[in-house]
Amino acid sequence: MKQFIHAFAAFFLIGLNQVAAQSPSDSAASRYASSIKSADLSEYLHVLASDSLAGRETGQPGQKKAANYLASKFKDFGLLPVVKEPKENTYFQKFELISKAWEEVYIKAGGKKLTFLEDFYAYGDISFPEERKLAPVFAGYGIEHANYSDYKSINVKGKVVIIFAGEPVKDSISKLTGTKALSDWANDWRKKSEYARMKGAETVFMVVGNTDAEFKTRLTQLKHHIASLGLGFKDKDRASAIF
Repeated sequence: MKQFIHAFAAFFLIGLNQVAAQSPSDSAASRYASSIKSADLSEYLHVLASDSLAGRETGQPGQKKAANYLASKFKDFGLLPVVKEPKENTYFQKFELISKAWEEVYIKAGGKKLTFLEDFYAYGDISFPEERKLAPVFAGYGIEHANYSDYKSINVKGKVVIIFAGEPVKDSISKLTGTKALSDWANDWRKKSEYARMKGAETVFMVVGNTDAEFKTRLTQLKHHIASLGLGFKDKDRASAIF
């Protein structure tokens, strides 16, 4: 709740600063500035951040209550709705979302069955409706760059691509940039995943952390977020990878 209040407070402060920057002779600016009252701001923030809206999670009743509250305030302020509907304009723009959830997720490797959110985790839109056997191929850091390539001598089509996080560095110098500054490949796992899929890879496994302890620490930080997939756009595939 505090983050939400801070964000709205920052928004209103920015608005006040912009109004204050207007010329004193600007009567319209002065009139609107004088209409902003601390009591009103407190009312709006306390309503939107209240427990009655239950966090305003997308698609849930609290979110719809918050949207209706904002629309009512827009109407009170005299703002005209601009979204066209057959009968009349509205403040709401409709779009379709779908609810996503994990079913049974596991990996079999080396005669062992690995457990999801204990031995590995995953990001993005990964879908294997039935168990499949796939050939793995190691692709270094999974990078294709003018100064460096992990794909020039391998074929990853239809295979599981295993890659390292980060990028190759020698004596503190990146092999991509030739400087101490890292390229955008270093911390962008989505870019690596999307490129591997473009090359025909079935899915991507990313090795993160140098020790089991580092992996466990990262997993603990992400576990709750990953377990709760929530909502997503129906026709938009997200980059995906297994870690």
